[in-house]
Amino acid sequence: MSNEQTIKTAINYLKEHPFTVIQLSDKEKFHTGMLCFTLNKYPSLFKTIFELEGKGYTASVEENSIDLVVKQQEGKRERIILIVESKFKTGLHKSKTPKKHKEKKGKFINQLEKIRLNHPNLDEKKGYYLLSLFPVIEKDRFEFKGIQFTVIILKKLQELKIGGEVTSEKDALILLWIKYLKNLKVIVDYFIENEMNCINLIISDTTSNTSLKTLLSGIKLNGVFESYRYGLVQQKVEKKLSDEIKKSLKKSCINRNELEQVGELFNSHGNGGIHYALAMKEMKEKTKSYGVQWQGALKLFIETENKSNKDGVKIIYKKLLGDESLKEPSLGKFSSITIKNDWNIYDDISEKSEEIVDYLNKLNQKEIKAIVENEK
Repeated sequence: MSNEQTIKTAINYLKEHPFTVIQLSDKEKFHTGMLCFTLNKYPSLFKTIFELEGKGYTASVEENSIDLVVKQQEGKRERIILIVESKFKTGLHKSKTPKKHKEKKGKFINQLEKIRLNHPNLDEKKGYYLLSLFPVIEKDRFEFKGIQFTVIILKKLQELKIGGEVTSEKDALILLWIKYLKNLKVIVDYFIENEMNCINLIISDTTSNTSLKTLLSGIKLNGVFESYRYGLVQQKVEKKLSDEIKKSLKKSCINRNELEQVGELFNSHGNGGIHYALAMKEMKEKTKSYGVQWQGALKLFIETENKSNKDGVKIIYKKLLGDESLKEPSLGKFSSITIKNDWNIYDDISEKSEEIVDYLNKLNQKEIKAIVENEK
C-alpha cells in the first residue's frame, strides 16, 4: 500500500472515530485522562510504562495544577512517586515562580521548572515525565524523561491484549483509545520519517482530490502537525544564528511571553506558525520589536505599543528586496507586509531555515533599526 493510501486509510478511520466526532481527539487533557483511567484499571502499566516496582500505585489528574500524579500507598502513608506533564499539542508555557522560592520571586519560569521546584525530593531521572505526541527536543525536556503517546504508551496498551468478546465498558473505552492511537501513529510516523522533506500529499479518491492539510483539518489535528514542522525549522535556525542575534531574539521573546527562547512557536485559528522578533538595544516606550513571522506566508513586521500609521515596514521591504511586486502593508500595532507568499509548511522546508537566518541578519543593521526607532 502506498504512503498516500496508508495515510488516507488512517485519516478516514480517525475522522469517523467517536473521539473526533465528540471533539475530544486533539485535547491533551482528554488523552492524559485516558492514561490515568487505564493505569488505574490495569496497575501493571505502572511498571511497564514508568518502570515502577512494587504495588499500591494510583494515578490522578489535575492535582495542584499537575496534569497527572502517581502516588504510592505505604501503610497509612501516601507519597508522590512521579508527576507527568502532558503536551499533546501545545508547547511549554510560562508560569510564575512559587512564592516560597524567594530568590526568584516575581519572575516567570518554564512550567516544568516550576514543578521541579515544588517537588525537589523526586528522582530527577524517574520522577518527572514529559508526555508528548512528537519527540521532544532535548533543550525543552530539562531533566524530564520524554514518553510519546504513539510509541511507549501505545505499545504497552497493545500488550494488554484487550479484544475478542469485550463485555466491560471500561475495556471497550480503552480499546477505542488504543485504536485511535494506532491510526494516529501512522500519521505521526510519516511526519517523523520525512523530517523536513515535502509531505504535501494530494490524496485522491473516485470523486475528488484532497490535500493532506485539509484532511488533517478535518480531524482537528492540522495545527498539531504544522507546529511540529515549524519546530524543526526553529531548531535549525537557532543553530545558524549569531550569538548577538540570539540574545536580541531572547530579549524580545521575554517581553512577549516571559520565556527565553529563540523564536516563538504559536497557533492561531488552528494553524501553526513561528515568530522571530528582534528587540531594540535601547527600547523605546512605544516600540517593542520587529522581525519576521511565518504562517502560510513569510511576513516582515514592526510591532508597536500603540497603533502606527507609518510605513516603516514598507521602507524596510524596499531596502531589503527592492520594489518588485511590492504590496501595501497592513498597519496597526502589528504592521506587516508579505515578503514570501505561499510558504507552505507541507512543502520541502529544508532550506527555509537558511532564508530566515538571512533575513534576520539583514534586519540586524543600524539603518534598519533607525527606521524601526522612528515608528510610533
